[in-house]
Amino acid sequence: MASPVCVVMRLALADIRHEWRMSLCLVLAVAAIAAPLLLFFGLKYGTLETLRSRLLDNPSTLELTPVTERLLDEAWFARWRADPRVAFVVPHTRRLSAQADVRAKDGGAALRLDLRPTLPGDVLLTRYGIGDVPRDGCVLSSAAAERLKAQPGSRLVFTVTREQGRASASLELTVTGVLPVQAGVLACAYIPLDRLEAVEDYKDGRAVPELGWPGQDPVAHMLARGALLTFETPPDPMLQASLQLNTGFARLQRLDRVPALPALPGGPYVYRLSSPGRGAVEDNFLALEEKGRGWGMRCVPEFAPVELALPGGAVVRALPAAGGESAALVRAMEALAPQQAWLDRALRLPPRVMLVPASQPAGRHEVTASLPGHEDRRLRFSATLAPHPGIPEGVALLPQAMLGQLALLEERSLRDGSDSAGQPAFLLGRRGYSSFRMYAASMDDVAPLAADLERESMHITTQADRIEEIRRLDEGLSLLFWLIAAASFLGGTACLLSSIYASVERKRREFAVLRLLGLYGVRLGVFPLVSSLVLTLGGMVVGLGIFHAMSRTIGVFFAGSLAEGERVCALGLPEQALAVLIAAGLAVLAGGAAALRLSSIEPSESLRDE
Repeated sequence: MASPVCVVMRLALADIRHEWRMSLCLVLAVAAIAAPLLLFFGLKYGTLETLRSRLLDNPSTLELTPVTERLLDEAWFARWRADPRVAFVVPHTRRLSAQADVRAKDGGAALRLDLRPTLPGDVLLTRYGIGDVPRDGCVLSSAAAERLKAQPGSRLVFTVTREQGRASASLELTVTGVLPVQAGVLACAYIPLDRLEAVEDYKDGRAVPELGWPGQDPVAHMLARGALLTFETPPDPMLQASLQLNTGFARLQRLDRVPALPALPGGPYVYRLSSPGRGAVEDNFLALEEKGRGWGMRCVPEFAPVELALPGGAVVRALPAAGGESAALVRAMEALAPQQAWLDRALRLPPRVMLVPASQPAGRHEVTASLPGHEDRRLRFSATLAPHPGIPEGVALLPQAMLGQLALLEERSLRDGSDSAGQPAFLLGRRGYSSFRMYAASMDDVAPLAADLERESMHITTQADRIEEIRRLDEGLSLLFWLIAAASFLGGTACLLSSIYASVERKRREFAVLRLLGLYGVRLGVFPLVSSLVLTLGGMVVGLGIFHAMSRTIGVFFAGSLAEGERVCALGLPEQALAVLIAAGLAVLAGGAAALRLSSIEPSESLRDE
């Protein structure tokens, strides 16, 4: 036997079928309220998502472009690469130096292009399906490719000029991709960062040995913190003052204890002469020796504390050869290189040799040089190690010029390479970069990143205004939607409540009979709840059908202005399910109110007329 609740539910469904005209009117009333709301929300959701996706799909929306130039070192870039708000950042050289005349290898007119740097992971290239650019490749903008009549696979000749066009150098690169017009309208080429650095170096007059471009070799120079001076007789006050005048040195100090290493040559009177500021170079030592000429003065540079990581993990401090070493050490030094090569601090290509403690292995080995506090500027190179029992543990003896160049790590980075003649040399690294290309990780990160960069005295241009327009439009449409939705909810609730309540009033006698038959309380209250839910959900089904039909029609009208995957009017399944749940909640409220009224009906009053 069926339970009383099931019986009441079947009665409610039978009543809906019996009064199908009234039921149809109520279903259409719910659909008339729901369909416009769904369409409005679909238009808001679809339009804003299309605008938002267009902004997100265009990396230029997330780009932060500096207007002014300033010197930025590697530490600055490392700090911003570690920021989770930054999706990609690459250094940029001076913009005036980032230009080249480009023509197709098989002929055609030359076109001057702006050169922009790229590195692996460039979000602009990734967005348009272009992979990382190889060292012999480039990516063209749409305008540049059109004017050069180039396509992927084309060979281009990049010509760089300097000295007002009196000297030039060329480089061939292969086009690996062409950006669409949405990526930018300017004629430009994206090339690897090291190629762009080579262009700037050549324009500045420096040689680029890797590409065979002539110029001044960027070989490292000596940098000293001061000098150790020895005299046979004490220098008089006049000489002491002269040594500090126009030499770049200052603060002359007599040393009571003479260091064991370096082994100083000359007399017993030892002084330390420091070089404040940026340190001393070869010209400062030449001026110093000129002042001390005729006084029997011997001079040995004093360098920053360079540390050398040797094979096996040993770390030693590098000290310069001074000329006062023992005969045994001098013989060991000359076995590696002439003694003058150990003492000549002006050599640009010093021999890469060193005397090390007897515990170290002999032969050619990889060595890493660094300075305390400047570990980010490590330099790895190969050198010949010669173990000797006269070298104490923890130190190594180097040629003055070699140690002087390694001491330059205190000011700037170095790299191991070769000069124009192919000789191994310590080459000057970059002091920094003038600009950058940066992309934020999301639209919400653009404005905060720009504000942080502005606080570092950088003027930044972004498309934050467009992003803010979309955000304000979203907020405005959301407010408008909820206002309309609130009014519609109130109207829908009133419609449902009045209809279900009126149905209860019209059927007071029938409900009185049901109560006399033993159906009362919660069991009888299921009747208006079921009626309200069925009619409301039926109205929502019709409303959703109208919404989908209208959204497809709207999509056909706007198909010409939409890209693949874009829609003007759209609602996802979660949003549609939420709309149905809200409608069901309103139906329960209306049915509950009618059930309360039903519980107050007395059978005696309803049957009094019988």
